[in-house]
Amino acid sequence: MHIGKTFLIQAQPEYNWINFKISEDGNPDNKTSEIARSFLAGIGFTFRNVGQFNFFCVVMIDLQNELYSPYRTNAREVMPITRIGMNFYFGRKKKSN
Repeated sequence: MHIGKTFLIQAQPEYNWINFKISEDGNPDNKTSEIARSFLAGIGFTFRNVGQFNFFCVVMIDLQNELYSPYRTNAREVMPITRIGMNFYFGRKKKSN
């Protein structure tokens, strides 16, 4: 059994389609859609047990400054994005010598 702990960097380009409604008093809802490009980059940590599973946690920010980015506030401030996950290995175990 080999247990490893590692730091990682991640880059993730995205192309987001955003649909929303604008409603005003007395007027019907107006549906509209926009496109926002995002480029997420960040650092994280991974823990793995080779041949069994790995766990990861990454904190990223959007490096683009798109108007409709889902990763920015209405005041265009950057919001950190946290991604946490686990992967499992379902293949046959190798025999150790």
